[in-house]
Amino acid sequence: MADTLATQQAQTERSRRNWILTGLAVSAWGAWFHNNLEFPDMPFLAPEMLSIFVPSVALAVWWLIQPGRIVWWATLAWVALNLLVGAVLSVLPLSMWPFAPEQSIAHYLNHLLYGVTQVPVLYALWLERSETDPA
Repeated sequence: MADTLATQQAQTERSRRNWILTGLAVSAWGAWFHNNLEFPDMPFLAPEMLSIFVPSVALAVWWLIQPGRIVWWATLAWVALNLLVGAVLSVLPLSMWPFAPEQSIAHYLNHLLYGVTQVPVLYALWLERSETDPA
């Protein structure tokens, strides 16, 4: 019976970790898709593209090696940065930007998709919150 409980707990932990890994992949895809639409001539290995994938891959590896409170917070910070700065604030014509964001429906929809693709990892982090005790 104790062995069954341990097996169930291990499966639950793997399932939650897989949700987070999938969420990170969707998050990175959303950022890539945004950049690909905004800058179609940008090479895949450009710094703007690598800056999307390197942190996401590093966080995924970290989750595989040592899940816990620190990686939970690091993942939350990364996704919050993508959501708040990448998807929301950078579409607004704010004076703090060194660029003038395009103000079109297509651009807004691109940023909406970028924001929506951050939601799966946020949901996975929500599910994981009690297990890692991030408080």
